[in-house]
This record gives sequence, C-alpha cells and structure tokens, in this order.
Amino acid sequence: SEDAPMVQFQGHHALKLYLIGGCGLSADGTSSFGEYVTFHNQIRCNDQEVKEAQFTDYSETVNAGGSKSASFNVDFEDGNVQTFTFADDLTVSFTNPPATGIAGTVTLIITNGGANTTTWNAAVKWPGDNAPALTSSGVDIVTFTTIDAGTTIYGFVGGINFS
Repeated sequence: SEDAPMVQFQGHHALKLYLIGGCGLSADGTSSFGEYVTFHNQIRCNDQEVKEAQFTDYSETVNAGGSKSASFNVDFEDGNVQTFTFADDLTVSFTNPPATGIAGTVTLIITNGGANTTTWNAAVKWPGDNAPALTSSGVDIVTFTTIDAGTTIYGFVGGINFS
C-alpha cells in the first residue's frame, strides 16, 4: 500500500519498492520483483546484516596502498584486498576492525616484503607462533581475520614467492 515504508531509487527512471510486513520487498505494480533490479552505484548497508543472499559474479575492490617505507596501519575499512610494496624495515598494525562478534578479514598482496625486516603487531597470531618469511623479490599473499574487534588477529599464508 502507499502507506507502507518505502525505499526509492532515483536516477533516469525511479523504481519504488515497498516493504511488505517488514520482511521483504516487492516491486510497485509495473514489474515483477522476480526479475532483475539493477543498481548503477553503491549500495550502502551501514554495517547492517544482509541475510539469505546468494551471489553470482562476485568481486572485491582492490585498494592499492602503494609503497611503504615506515610503520603503518592496515585499515579494515579500506577494503578486503589491499596491495603494498614494502620498501624498508617496518611494523604492520591494523585499525578499524569490525566489532566483537563480527568477523573481519583483509588479504594483503605484498611485494618485496622480505627485502627488509617486517614486524607484525603483537595482536597478530601466526600458526605455530611463527610469522612467515616473506619474499625479498616477489609477491606474497597473507590474510588476516579477527572476530574480537582486533584483540586477536589470526594471520595465515595464502601463498609465498609468486615471482
């Protein structure tokens, strides 16, 4: 009904979707909701849960962090995949993890990480308590996951020495 809560997407044409009973969406009369709804911009959920989703053709944005020659923070909010070149001795720390009870994961694609000394923040826990030996001339992929707001960050290797 017209009195139901409404979400309206504006653009060249507007599609009005009405909440039905607070638990679903249906199209406003002129098209079937079983067909495609296309968005040409970002969809922001403001850290709210998306339930019962099935994704096809899923991808992630890569954040190119550039060259690092001093200690720095990997920001969870900068994306789940981030690339860096390590150009000097440095310590890697983490900022903006999700709240306790929500998993946060970030994968780093690191170039030349073993050319100098890389130290990981004390919150990072590695299998067997041994940080990996990164490649001095090549690419390494390491992933970090936390479920307790960054108090513990589990580090694990996706691959070493892609050259």
